Amino acid sequence: PKLAMRRLHWQKMMPVPPHLAPGQEVVWQRLKSEALPELYEGGELVAILEAKFADAPKKRGKKKSKDSSAEDAPVSKLGVVGKNKVKSVLDMNRSNALGILLSKMPDVALIVAAIVALDDSVLTRDNVDALLQQMPTAEELALVLNETEAAGGAHAVNWDKPERFVLALGGISQVEPRLKLWQLKHNCSDRLCAVKKSCATLSSACAQLRVSSALAAFIAVTLSVGNFMNHGHMRGNAQAFDLSTLGMLSKTMDNSKERSLLHYLLSLCKHKAPHAFQLSQQLRDVRPAAKENLESLKQDLKHLHIAVREALSYVSSLESPVEM
Repeated sequence: PKLAMRRLHWQKMMPVPPHLAPGQEVVWQRLKSEALPELYEGGELVAILEAKFADAPKKRGKKKSKDSSAEDAPVSKLGVVGKNKVKSVLDMNRSNALGILLSKMPDVALIVAAIVALDDSVLTRDNVDALLQQMPTAEELALVLNETEAAGGAHAVNWDKPERFVLALGGISQVEPRLKLWQLKHNCSDRLCAVKKSCATLSSACAQLRVSSALAAFIAVTLSVGNFMNHGHMRGNAQAFDLSTLGMLSKTMDNSKERSLLHYLLSLCKHKAPHAFQLSQQLRDVRPAAKENLESLKQDLKHLHIAVREALSYVSSLESPVEM
C-alpha cells in the first residue's frame, strides 16, 4: 500500500496445528490450492481500500461523567398480617413459599401417598419438579420436630400447613432420592432426545465447515486483504489467522463510517472468488448450530449422568424394586 493503513487486529496462527491427526486437513492447507486474490498490483479495488481504510489520527472526545445521583430503591418488608391460632416456626418467606406451593397441590396426606406409590394420577410432572425445588431442609425438619417434642407430641400442636408438610415429607424414607427417581422417569427420554438432536446439529455443521469451498474462498480473500492492511507490521505476512477475526469484519468501519470492511471483502469476492457466495447453501446447518451452547450441552449430559447414577444407587438400596 502507498498509504499507512489501519490495522486488522487479528491473531496470527500456525497454518497447520502441531497435533493434527493423520488424515485430517485444515482449511489453511486447502488455501495452497486456492488462488489468493492479487492485491499488490494496483487497480481499482486496491485504490478503494487505500482510500477507505487509510490510517487517520483519532480524535479524543471528552468522557461523559457518570450520574452517581441514583439512589437505591427502598426494599419493602412484609410483616405478619392478622393473628392465626395455628402454630408456625418457619421463616416467614419460607412459610409463604411453601404455602404457595401447597395451594396448587392436593392435600398433604394425598401428596405423601402419591410419593410412596409414585402415583402419576395424583401428582403431575410439574408437581414433582416443584416439590424438588421446595424440598424441606434437614434444619427445617429438625426445627419442627424439636418444637413438636417440646410441646408434648404431634397431637399437642396445631401446626400450620407448611409445618405439617415438612413433618409429612420428613416421615418418608429417602424422600428426595425417591422424588429424583420419579423426575428422571418423567424427563429422561425428553432430555436424551434433546441432547441427541443438539449433537447431530453440531456434528453436521462441523462436517460442512470442513469441506466448504465457499468458506475457503472467503477466508483466502480475507487473508489477502488482512495482509495488505497489515503490511509492514508484525501482524502482516500471516499464513493463517484466528477465525474469530471473521466476526470483526462487519464492525471494522471505513473512514467515512458508512461501510464496513465486510462490504469491501464481498466486492472483492464478486470479482475474484464469486463461488464464495455459495456459503448459505454449503453451510445450511451452521446457523442452527450457532444457537447451540456447547458448555450448556456438556452440563446437561453431566447432570443426566449424575441423575441416572443416583437413581441406580437408590434402586439398588431398596429391599424390593420400585415399579417404574
